[in-house]
Amino acid sequence: MASLRENYHVKVAQVDALHSLCDSMEHKYSTAANEMEVLRQSLGNARSDSSLLHRESELVVTNVNQWVKEQNHLQKSVEGLQEEMKRLKAELEESRIEAEKFRASQASMSGQRSALTRLPVQLLHTDICEPVYPGGLKRHKRAQINDASGIAEEPVVYTKLADAVNKKLNRDWDIVEGLPK
Repeated sequence: MASLRENYHVKVAQVDALHSLCDSMEHKYSTAANEMEVLRQSLGNARSDSSLLHRESELVVTNVNQWVKEQNHLQKSVEGLQEEMKRLKAELEESRIEAEKFRASQASMSGQRSALTRLPVQLLHTDICEPVYPGGLKRHKRAQINDASGIAEEPVVYTKLADAVNKKLNRDWDIVEGLPK
């Protein structure tokens, strides 16, 4: 019986050790299960963050592509505006040159006008202002008779002054029309 008791005590000690080991294992299992749950949640969050990050990077790529397209469009617009600016500068330069030519011709024409305004005064003191009648004196006499009798034919009277002025104005007009347009 002593050996049975001893066996019993050894077996009870073994059972206690196994219970203790089992409690320790349950505690380790519980701790591992809690850690696994935390890791599972972290993995889920990481997957969610990864999806979010993937979507955000797709948005960034889309925005960058849109920005590149806008930059290309703006670059083409800038190039077009630069070409337009060059063309307008060339037109402005042409207009400036034409204006200078016009001012120069105006200055020369103003000198000619002042000479023309002095011309009648000078011509009054000469015999150039005598009327010249086409067809001679005979036609002039006929015109005077027709005029006195009320016939509607009017005499055509030209003066050498009018001819000189017309010639001068025609030359000036030819100069003005000869300017580049």
